[in-house]
Amino acid sequence: IHRMSKSEKRYFKLQAAQIGDTGKLKFVKLFDRIEKQPIYDEAALLKLEPDITRKQLPNLKYFLYDYLLTCIQQLQQQHSSAARLQQLLGNARVLYDKCLYADCLRIADRAKRLALEHQSFSILPELLELEKQALRHTVSAGHRQRVQQIAAQSALVAASIDRIGRYTNLILELNSRYIKTGFIRSRADLDEVTRFCLKVISNNCFLPSSSITTSRKPVLVFTRRILKPVIAPRKTG
Repeated sequence: IHRMSKSEKRYFKLQAAQIGDTGKLKFVKLFDRIEKQPIYDEAALLKLEPDITRKQLPNLKYFLYDYLLTCIQQLQQQHSSAARLQQLLGNARVLYDKCLYADCLRIADRAKRLALEHQSFSILPELLELEKQALRHTVSAGHRQRVQQIAAQSALVAASIDRIGRYTNLILELNSRYIKTGFIRSRADLDEVTRFCLKVISNNCFLPSSSITTSRKPVLVFTRRILKPVIAPRKTG
């Protein structure tokens, strides 16, 4: 509750008001009492709010927690591209289920453009699979061309998601090392982490194999770039 913004708290009160009088709703009273406490104190809360019994408190807390998450999610969806993409995907599926395949393809194509614009690659396989299913039920002048286009896009998306997975795994490994050892403060530390990165980059083909086998320079440049945030700044003066 203390981490909620003013707009989120206001939205929660507005949504609660649709259920009933917020002055009488017990979960709203619980919210108000917790908000006023710098540190959660259950005994003090029960003493100050006699309408809430100790037996009711666990269920009220559970309901309030779930309701707050729902309200925050609803508020964020108004400005979230991810939520908009999920909505478009849902609409496309409804249209497919109703056998409106042309409309399904139109919505799916709009969702793909939005996903690419916001680099939301994880949803693209679902959209492409839905397009493939819809195309099996349609016949149009550009049908063959669209089939080839989707096949090419599917291969490209699969490769992109694979690379993203490799990069995020590398970042996770580096973060784990950073938590264990802290900043790189010596040449020995830098050499050790560089060797680790060279091994991971070579094994996972982040760069073309020719760059790795013919010269270490591209790999070293790439390694220095990803290590820059964890290299301790030099002291001046």
